[in-house]
Amino acid sequence: MIPNYMSHTLEEAHSGAYVFEPLDLGSGKEKPIILVGLILYSCLAKILPCCLIIVYGSLLLITLHASRLAHSRTSNDSTVSGQLSTRTIRTSRTTIMLLIVIVLFLITELPQGVLILFCIFKEHFFEQIYIPLGDTMDIIALVNSGINFVLYCTMSQEFRKTFIRLFCRLNLNRGAQRSYISTRNEQCHV
Repeated sequence: MIPNYMSHTLEEAHSGAYVFEPLDLGSGKEKPIILVGLILYSCLAKILPCCLIIVYGSLLLITLHASRLAHSRTSNDSTVSGQLSTRTIRTSRTTIMLLIVIVLFLITELPQGVLILFCIFKEHFFEQIYIPLGDTMDIIALVNSGINFVLYCTMSQEFRKTFIRLFCRLNLNRGAQRSYISTRNEQCHV
């Protein structure tokens, strides 16, 4: 983000408001520091993380699938008779949660990186396409964050335990009113 901060300047408008100076993206007249900043931002902060999450997420899913197959081959008669073991259910939840998180991340980040690259190479794309979509992309990112939190809370017992432990510790330090929430092996004050 440092090149972005260095390349943008505010100009005072006639109404007393401040606006960014025109960027002239896609015209061939843009400042080199603006191009460097946008290329770094779109490639390093948006597109590269999307590519990495696809690769590592795929490898993790392949490993989870192989582990599930190996476990089903060595499982006891109760699993063979049609009942799923707790470990298999937990692995399935983890796989589903992982897939949802990856897809939501890609839906949120990849279009932004691609649109920023289009802004660099196509004249008036920034003003006509990117700016009108800006609020929509921000809302999608916020919804993604909210969905991820709810998803983690509903599908991961470890996340719930950690969240309760952290939340309880914060409230104990503040001396707030206390009531009890009990998890499997522990009680904590909320």
